[in-house]
Amino acid sequence: MALVIGLSACSQKSAEEYLANAQNMIAEGEDKAAIVELKNALSQAPDMGLARLLLGELYFDQNDFISAEKELLRAMEHLSDVSRVVPLLARTYYYQGDYAGVISLYEQQTDIREDAAQTTHLFAYISSLRSSPEAQNWLTFPDNLTGDNLLIARAYRALVEGQLQEANDAISEFSEEKLQVEKDFLQGLVAFREGRFEEAAAHYNGVLTQTPNLHPVRFQLVEAQINARQFEQADENLDRLLKLSKENPYANLLKSKLRFIQQDFDNALPFAEKAIQNGMDIKLSQIIAGVSAYKLRQLESAYRYLKRAASDLGKGHDVHRLLAQVQLMLGYTDEARLTLNELDVLNETDAGLFAEAGLQMAGQGDLATAGDYLSRASEADQNNARFKLTEGLVKLVGEDESGIADIEAALANDSSLQQGWVLLAETYLDKGQKQKAIDVAKQWQQTDAASGMALEGLIELNSGDTTSAEQALLAALKQDNQHLGASHYLVQLYKQQNKPQKALEYVNHILSFAPANFQALTDLVRVKQQLEQSEDIIPALSSHREQFPELAEPKWVLAEYLRHVNQPEKAIEVLGTDLDKLQATGTMILGDAYVQTGRYEEAREAFVSVREANPGILGGWLRSAGIEELTGQYDNALDIVNQALERFPDHSRLLLLKVNYLTKTNQLDAAKQVLTSAKSSDADTALLARLEGELALSARRYSQAEQKFRDFYQARPGFEAASLLAIALQNTDKVPEAARLLEAEFGKLQRPMMEYHTLAEFYSNNEMYSQAEQKYEQFLQRYPGHFPSLNNYASLKIKQQQYDQALVLAKQAQEAAPQVPQVMDTLGWAYYKTGDIENAVRLLKEAARKLPADINVQMNLAEVLVAAGDAQSAFSILQKVEPEDDQQNERLQRLKAKVGGMG
Repeated sequence: MALVIGLSACSQKSAEEYLANAQNMIAEGEDKAAIVELKNALSQAPDMGLARLLLGELYFDQNDFISAEKELLRAMEHLSDVSRVVPLLARTYYYQGDYAGVISLYEQQTDIREDAAQTTHLFAYISSLRSSPEAQNWLTFPDNLTGDNLLIARAYRALVEGQLQEANDAISEFSEEKLQVEKDFLQGLVAFREGRFEEAAAHYNGVLTQTPNLHPVRFQLVEAQINARQFEQADENLDRLLKLSKENPYANLLKSKLRFIQQDFDNALPFAEKAIQNGMDIKLSQIIAGVSAYKLRQLESAYRYLKRAASDLGKGHDVHRLLAQVQLMLGYTDEARLTLNELDVLNETDAGLFAEAGLQMAGQGDLATAGDYLSRASEADQNNARFKLTEGLVKLVGEDESGIADIEAALANDSSLQQGWVLLAETYLDKGQKQKAIDVAKQWQQTDAASGMALEGLIELNSGDTTSAEQALLAALKQDNQHLGASHYLVQLYKQQNKPQKALEYVNHILSFAPANFQALTDLVRVKQQLEQSEDIIPALSSHREQFPELAEPKWVLAEYLRHVNQPEKAIEVLGTDLDKLQATGTMILGDAYVQTGRYEEAREAFVSVREANPGILGGWLRSAGIEELTGQYDNALDIVNQALERFPDHSRLLLLKVNYLTKTNQLDAAKQVLTSAKSSDADTALLARLEGELALSARRYSQAEQKFRDFYQARPGFEAASLLAIALQNTDKVPEAARLLEAEFGKLQRPMMEYHTLAEFYSNNEMYSQAEQKYEQFLQRYPGHFPSLNNYASLKIKQQQYDQALVLAKQAQEAAPQVPQVMDTLGWAYYKTGDIENAVRLLKEAARKLPADINVQMNLAEVLVAAGDAQSAFSILQKVEPEDDQQNERLQRLKAKVGGMG
């Protein structure tokens, strides 16, 4: 044992020996081994200043500036001469961006060698330049510097002051090998400022070759590479930076800038948003995010970012123009008006914006502002005949006949404006001046024979002279066999003449040269129905779709027809479920198919995507509100309608829905306010009558509702108005009159569809069960899988105590719509009535979970739970129920009595 201890003691090196070994290894380039030896030396002699200095130097050479700083500070504590330590420590601070630390170190050191003092003074001076843009905060220029130290100081000062030629002059005199990192960096800065981006990137690469961990320089390298269009190299460097910190805002900003320049807006947007979220909420990131969102048609996001970006930019900046465009597309016409009013009309782009704004103002009925904007557009681009044409159109809408002169002037300037010829002819026709309309068509024939003849045929068709119309239209096709207008008018003519085979001939003709024509595809369906060839419709549309698989329109029409014949699952299969690949029309059809199958969440997602991408399409808003209503979420539906009214002010359908949802959510005062507002804005009298009737109906003022709905029916006769009046009549003990009214309007319908369902519901609600059965049967023969009718027919059978038949119908409804809670409720109740308590409980629990606000569903579940012996759960449900009428209250008290909960 003593021998072992003795050998160990003899083999241990002293601190001085470790230091000597380390110095030899440094001389031989074995830096890693030298670090080990120096650490061994310091483990024995922590105060060995030279070992600390050498270790600090090695860490510095490895770009480990934090460790270098630590060792160099300790070296200063234990060395009498710090001339070798101070300049290296100054550079260590500098490369970490601690400019204050460099300046402080310089101010504290007075007793060091001249060469060390020069280096320290240089880095202190350029640190002062980099830490403040204000000259008064800079250190006094170091005139005592010599050689390249002085040149570097001069070049930095010239660069900061914007004197690039002076900076280049200083750089051109560099002669020494030392401080190459600083020289490369300085040359990169100057080259970048002068737009020599490839050269700047080369210098920055030189810096990083020597000091790879200088990440701020890598950011500047990326900027240079992006500007030099060295996209692949920039991408590699950004990936390296993001690997270090994926949340780094500057790295995300540069990545967004790179993707934006590459027009990869799908990726530019999320990187810009991450940069903003993490602190780089600056103009560049806002503009990249705003423009990218606009390109992706994410208009609400574009609006949000561009509005922030435009806040401090000059009024002539293009961001303001794009913001105005987005505001117009979103329907924010008041905001667009403010943005446009701040612009000076300087170019054709501005003229186009004013023209578009004018059209939107006209669409909202503000013809005075519309006319002003269109006049400004015409003044800005006096050679644009379209603006003059549109100006004329708006004047005619406002019954200003000077619009005719504007249209004539536009056509004189550009005879190719088809809309102008048609509009001018229609104007004369509306004024009863048929010959003037014909003269317009004849004049057009001089520059476009086929279009002029087609217009003449349309005039004759609208005047009822089908013989002359046919002659003119056939003559147009002789001039141009593929003239779309003439072909469409012939289809219309032959349908009117009940010549469906001839109409079909021209439908097929159109599809031969315009396979994506939506009108022709729709006419194909209608003409086949007129020919009583409905069985050929799906094969014909499917064949056309297979022939042109890249076109969207054949898919849309086929899917819509599949929905129409109650095959929604096949419609979904035709469209596919990738919303990113569907345009607004396809997405709405898909959403409608989802509703038919009871897949409400997927329908909701589809309709939201339409609203977000195309907020100017009313159908997206109506469907979104409808899906919320269907699932009992009336507050959500009301919120959606309120948002829609911001884009479509005073729209009659939206106002009706708003009144409806306000009454559904017991906000009767607010509903009355909507009505008052509609009256004060001179709304259509028929609309007002309907609004007042809806409000009276919700307040159970049935006599008043009857009178208002009579007024509405008189102004707008038809099945819809009759069905509203019938609801009031059945509550004023006039059920026979209501039935006669509904049957009379039903008999006028050429192709009744949902009207069967409405009539059946009326008969069922009024206990006219045989008539209700007849209508349900008639409807289900045409649409055998229509789940609302199957469900309601099952409910009717339950009322009639025909429980087995009810169960069969309810099962068919569930097969068509397995996720619809109303169907679950009916089927569960049918199971209960046929003695299957287990299935009844299962289905009613799920229905009650999905419809927590439906009082009848909740009481159905409570009653079934009582039958299942779970009185405690039933009582818990009943305690939360708040009945809305006497019938519900009576049932609630009866159920509470069953579970002993009368108190």
